[in-house]
Amino acid sequence: MCSDLPKTLDELEKMLLAKLALAAQPTESAQITAPEPGQARQRIILPPDAWPEADRRAWDLALDGEGPLGADNPAVGWSPRTVDKVADGYGRYLAWLMRQDELVLGEAPVDRITPEHVRAYVAELKASLSPVSVGIYIGALVAAANAFDPERDWRWLRVRYSRLKNRAEPSRDKHKAIRPTLELYRLGLRLMDEAPSTPTETRRAMKYTQGLMIALLAARPLRIRNFQDITIGRSLRYDGTTYWLTFSGVETKTGRAIDEPVPSSLVPYLETYLRVHRPHLLHRNGGARTATHERRLWVDRDGNPMQEPAMRDTIKRVTRAAFGTAVWPHLFRDCLFTSLAVEQPELIGIGPALLGHSSLATGQKHYNQARMIEASRLYTAALLEVRTSFIRELLASQPGAPE
Repeated sequence: MCSDLPKTLDELEKMLLAKLALAAQPTESAQITAPEPGQARQRIILPPDAWPEADRRAWDLALDGEGPLGADNPAVGWSPRTVDKVADGYGRYLAWLMRQDELVLGEAPVDRITPEHVRAYVAELKASLSPVSVGIYIGALVAAANAFDPERDWRWLRVRYSRLKNRAEPSRDKHKAIRPTLELYRLGLRLMDEAPSTPTETRRAMKYTQGLMIALLAARPLRIRNFQDITIGRSLRYDGTTYWLTFSGVETKTGRAIDEPVPSSLVPYLETYLRVHRPHLLHRNGGARTATHERRLWVDRDGNPMQEPAMRDTIKRVTRAAFGTAVWPHLFRDCLFTSLAVEQPELIGIGPALLGHSSLATGQKHYNQARMIEASRLYTAALLEVRTSFIRELLASQPGAPE
């Protein structure tokens, strides 16, 4: 379907600029500001390129099979997804050390991971995260420690991780958290519409980014790994008329390729983000940009590619503020399927194609969940026309959609 779509960032930008040349309105002159004092110290996660030199070197050697135990180092066999998860987990630990003034640049990575530090780190995680999330982050720390020195005695750390994992119980109630897809979509639009009145250009850019993430995820509920990895010119493509989200089978969890258009109602918002807000955030990192920085759709306030944990935290925080209950990224998929099951059950058969499921079994589960949602959660009659139009647009490009 998209074989003729532009494949490079330059082609995409040229098409976008040509399309917008006549319609673009003068925008407020942007003065790029340096990060606020202490901003780096407040980061939740340090990406590998921001780690101390000793940590980066030990990490690279372990992954390349040139560290302790050579090719037998456990990190050698990690998948790219595992590498990212462990890097995020260890990066979160380093950021915590930085905030505590405990990050000693000349210290060896293995000497940073102490019982005292981990005890205090776990206490802070427990104050803001669910038990399951705490267990996941400490599990990543265990994996990093084993990669840095597989022969060191890490039993104390593994015991702490096992206890956290065994005591962790899922704390999220899906039934209470599910929202109609249209509510999520309209929340995203509202945030983008409100962004121009937000003080400072960086805050406007971040609020707009949050709104676009929520609206696009509501309309196209990709799994978080693919959503976070949307790359301009590769997985986000423009054919001169429509923007497409495309992922090959090797990039998806189920092995099924994704090739879906961005809803037409979101296109003006997407183009404003590409033209105004994303460039502002990119310039905030002081020009130290790589090809990855240039192409990744989602960037954080420092102009770096947005990491998956930060994206999760942002979406949960914004939806909790709007609805009183957080809607986590994967639940957006449940919300769409449940909205179909409640509002238009005759279309439930195309749900697997819409969400990349391999069978109707998952769809049936969501149908059963939908029957449990209280009647008060249904849309009002006044929204019927808007709702139907929105859902039909979501389904228009899907195989098996009714005429």
